[in-house]
Amino acid sequence: MLIRYVIGVLTVVSLTTFTATFAISKANGAFPPEQHIPFLSSSIDYAPESCIGSFGLSFCAFLLTILIAANYQRLKDLLENSLNEHADWYLRLNRIALVSGMLSALGLLGVSAFQYHNAPAVHNTSAATFFLLGSLTANLTAHIHARMQGRRAGLKRFCAFLSVLLVLPFEILLVVYHSHPQYPILVNLSASCEILATGSFFAYYVLHYDAFDHYELTYKTRRDTLLNHVDA
Repeated sequence: MLIRYVIGVLTVVSLTTFTATFAISKANGAFPPEQHIPFLSSSIDYAPESCIGSFGLSFCAFLLTILIAANYQRLKDLLENSLNEHADWYLRLNRIALVSGMLSALGLLGVSAFQYHNAPAVHNTSAATFFLLGSLTANLTAHIHARMQGRRAGLKRFCAFLSVLLVLPFEILLVVYHSHPQYPILVNLSASCEILATGSFFAYYVLHYDAFDHYELTYKTRRDTLLNHVDA
C-alpha cells in the first residue's frame, strides 16, 4: 500500500470526524453560549458525537503511527546515505522524533478514549501529550528535512513552527481564563489557537504527500504452530 494513500485517508477521516461532531454538538446545544468558538474536546464530549469522535480519532492515531514510522525510516535512509558531516547527530534526532511521535499518537488515542466530562485529568494530560510531543516531533523532523532538502522543506518547517507558536497561547489563555472567567474572549481565543494548532500539525504530514510518491508500505507474516498433538 502506498504511503500517500495513508496521508489521504488521514486527511479525509480527520476532517470528516470533526465536521460531523461539530455539527451534531451545535445542533444539540452542547456548546456554552459564551463560547462562539468551541474547543475540539467540546465536540466529542457527549454521545452521540463522542462515539463518532472516539472512532475517528482512534483511527487517526493509528494512521499517525504509520506515517511517523514511515517518515522515520525515510529520513534514516537519506541520512545513512548522506555525506553530511552532521548525519550521526541528525540520526539521533530522528530517533528522538520517532519516540516522541509515537507518544503523541498515544496522547491522541487518550483524547478519544477519555471524554473531558468523564475524566478531565486524563483527557487534559492526553491532549497536552499529543500537542507538545506532536509539535516536538514535527519540529525535529522539519529541522532534519531543512538540512537535507534546503528550501524545499520551507513550508513543512513553517507548519511545524506554527504548531508550537499556537500551542503555547492555547495553554496560557486557557489558564488565564480559569482565573478570569468574566472575559469569555480569552476562552474563544484559546479555542481558536487549539484548532489552528491541530490543523497545522496535520498539515505538516499532508505536505509529505509528494515525498512519499514512490514509498510503499509492506508487511510480512509468519505462521507458527501454537498447538501440537502429542500421542499418549
